[in-house]
Amino acid sequence: EPSPKDHEHRNRYKHACADLEIKKDKKILANRVRFTSNGRNKEGLIQFLMTWFSDSQTLDGMSLKCLKSTRDADTLLVKTALEECEKVSGTGAPVIVHGNDTDLLMLLLFHGNMYHNLFFNEVQISKLWGTLSDTEQATFLVAYAFTGCDTVSVLFGKGKTSVLKLFKSDPEIGDACKHFLNPATPINQIDLLGLQIMRKIYGKRADISLSTMRYEAYLKQCCSGKVKPERLPPSEPAALQHSRRVFHQLREWTLLDTSVSDHPLGWQWEGEDSGFVPIYSRSPMTPKELESFVSCNCVKGTCSNNKCSCYKNNVRCLPTVCRHCTDEKCDNLENNQIDENIDEPESDLEE
Repeated sequence: EPSPKDHEHRNRYKHACADLEIKKDKKILANRVRFTSNGRNKEGLIQFLMTWFSDSQTLDGMSLKCLKSTRDADTLLVKTALEECEKVSGTGAPVIVHGNDTDLLMLLLFHGNMYHNLFFNEVQISKLWGTLSDTEQATFLVAYAFTGCDTVSVLFGKGKTSVLKLFKSDPEIGDACKHFLNPATPINQIDLLGLQIMRKIYGKRADISLSTMRYEAYLKQCCSGKVKPERLPPSEPAALQHSRRVFHQLREWTLLDTSVSDHPLGWQWEGEDSGFVPIYSRSPMTPKELESFVSCNCVKGTCSNNKCSCYKNNVRCLPTVCRHCTDEKCDNLENNQIDENIDEPESDLEE
């Protein structure tokens, strides 16, 4: 089924191998990343394993159960692991989740920290949980989602470790994290808290707007002679979109319920035939007055038809930027536009 992870899957597909035939005795020569980046190969492998590891099969004397996720596999894995922990409670039998996905570790830490028999590979979850401070325990999942995951964009130049340090040292961010972890928080409050967190990440202060931060950072880059847009703070509309996507992902993670992904269209996603894609911006890239500020490079002609970019955009040619436009050859210059409704001034000389 379509999900917000479709966008990330399409990005991975650019580096995928070709479609491969999957059989029991057939060796796959492609590496794991290139193989699984092809959705058809991944689906074929899942179908093969579902058939091979049926409920009636055993492995080394152990019964096997195979579950297929139609949405987020991480959520299903963690939910199943917690159910198994409850089943073997009191027996001391270990429940081991094997994987290499950091999302899995974060979810097991958040939901399974009270189970002493729960492991992620060789890491005991409860023991790892005990190494975190109270503030880290309360903020780590929000910090992890805010700095990027499969459904949330990475903040360029803002690593997860540095952001987590900021989160645990700032009481205001700690309070905001409580609301992000509450699935019932109103969206207007999420918008305000998201802007507050973003201001702290980029400026460590919440008393000035992101727009001001962005402008000041741009001026500083201009003075240095190196303008790197990716290092500027995001615009406020972009920060709001980011915050909503973070909250949407956290709702799914905290509830362990993929049904909250049924309507991602209200969380800054839009639908396509191949799945969902993020809405890149709801605001214009530049002000309209700048969009219309164009110059022409007309060598021939008089700039009086749509071949001239200035004429086409309904703006006057400017000799300072339209290098071929002069009084003699350009009819679109400002001083060549005569308003016939204005009377010519009377001469001071009377005949």
